[in-house]
Amino acid sequence: MLAKSIPQIGHQILQSTAMPIIIPSSGSMAANGVVTLTTALPNIYPDVYLYFPSGAVYSGSAAGFYYAVMSSTTAGTVYDNIYVPGTNLPNIPASPTPIVAAGPGAYTQSTSEITAVSVNVVGGSMGKNGIVKIEATIFVNNSANTKTVKWKFGAMQINFMTAITINRALGRVAIINRGRIDRQTASYLVDGANTINPPVFSIDTATDQALNITLQLTVATDYLGMDYFFTELLPKK
Repeated sequence: MLAKSIPQIGHQILQSTAMPIIIPSSGSMAANGVVTLTTALPNIYPDVYLYFPSGAVYSGSAAGFYYAVMSSTTAGTVYDNIYVPGTNLPNIPASPTPIVAAGPGAYTQSTSEITAVSVNVVGGSMGKNGIVKIEATIFVNNSANTKTVKWKFGAMQINFMTAITINRALGRVAIINRGRIDRQTASYLVDGANTINPPVFSIDTATDQALNITLQLTVATDYLGMDYFFTELLPKK
């Protein structure tokens, strides 16, 4: 797990990155991590983390977000550097670890819910009236299939969005303690206003809570990604 932040008075950036984190479509993996995607990504990414299911990168490879360098919107090279949400950060490796292995060939992308961001909010750091915020830009391919993004705090789902034909959307969530450490409300939007009534939660922020974003495809030939995210804490006694 990432090292805990020391609770303190004042604004804190807990995590932030503009490294793209993407669940790409199904595709094919040749020898030494050379990947070809079925559905083209929106950009040629010189640095990106792509999610692959277990056994897709090489025989016995773990499921996860692998560092990759794309040479086109469908072709690139995958390296054996893995981003594990809540454990490390999606940084650019100083010396990417090459994959030296036979290619497994065609793979089918996962349609399970996958955690793409996990930030530890240290117990007691919010105070009785503090705020924790998370913001992310989501992008998808234009298709008739649903792609789902969820924002969670502890075991509670705070917000979600389903993207179908949009190409890009900004999602924001703020969780605010209501004068005590175990009562909250939340503010959330996806590129504008919504019609949902103000929520009430009972999450014990005296203990560590994970602030997560999850991504999920329903069809393996689509893609769903995050262009950037940041989380911030504004503590208040």
